[in-house]
Amino acid sequence: MKSIEKRVEKLVSEMNGHTVLVEGKKDEKALRKAGVTSKIVLFGKSAQSVVGAVAADCRNAVLLLYDFDEEGERKEKLLRELLAPFATVDGNLRKKFRQMFGCRTIEQLPSALKKLEEQALKQGESKWEKLTWI
Repeated sequence: MKSIEKRVEKLVSEMNGHTVLVEGKKDEKALRKAGVTSKIVLFGKSAQSVVGAVAADCRNAVLLLYDFDEEGERKEKLLRELLAPFATVDGNLRKKFRQMFGCRTIEQLPSALKKLEEQALKQGESKWEKLTWI
């Protein structure tokens, strides 16, 4: 079984191969703090502006990482449909993110990572060296 740290590193690495769409600046900050280095696009004021930004420069698959609440699910569904002609939308990575971190909002990611590290320490893993969000 892989260590918790290795699974987190793998997921962050997968995310770095995508253009990531989020709802706001706090979400972007949380992802950057977790080590996500890929392009991040904020939802902005209109879905069309997001589609335009992604379609103009879409070399990677797209990860729609909106909150796991009603509003976020609505945005995710809308953008999945609007982006379909221009980009590959990775729904599986969104599911992996939710399963691993269990947070309802993306800005809760740093506290979810802290809990995972505490869980890893209880299981006898060493302090996380590579990940620097804490």
